[in-house]
Amino acid sequence: MGRLMVSPAYAQKVFKHYGNDSIKKVKEDPYQLSRDIHGFGFKSADKIAQLKMPQVTLTLELNMLF
Repeated sequence: MGRLMVSPAYAQKVFKHYGNDSIKKVKEDPYQLSRDIHGFGFKSADKIAQLKMPQVTLTLELNMLF
């Protein structure tokens, strides 16, 4: 997860929470990290979302508001 600018400590938290599905979950909805993992904030999830899929970031951000 280093390519996604996630520290080793957070990468470990993500793996501990999602297990072998970690990469799949992050690709599907990076914003889920901020909902599921304590200490993982919206801004960090947003950075990942913009790196992975800039074309849908706005849609996901709007969905978070409602």
